[in-house]
Amino acid sequence: MFKTKVTAINLNEQEWDDDQYWNPEERKKSIGKKRMELILVDEYKGDELSDDILRSYGLPEKKGPLEQPVYKSFLECIEYIQRQF
Repeated sequence: MFKTKVTAINLNEQEWDDDQYWNPEERKKSIGKKRMELILVDEYKGDELSDDILRSYGLPEKKGPLEQPVYKSFLECIEYIQRQF
């Protein structure tokens, strides 16, 4: 569980500097896609941000790649996450 800050958006393939973290097959799947750059702000070490707990606060549940997420109150979920940090 990490709190990050976006430092750059819409990076193209030539601007990526993360090959060491990728499995070569997964890296091939990402060719042609844009990315963003993040920096670490804080790391959460507790156990109050599990999927089950976050879903109870409105985290969208997506069961398959073609399904749209189901939102309850996503703002409530964001507020809960912010309180944990």
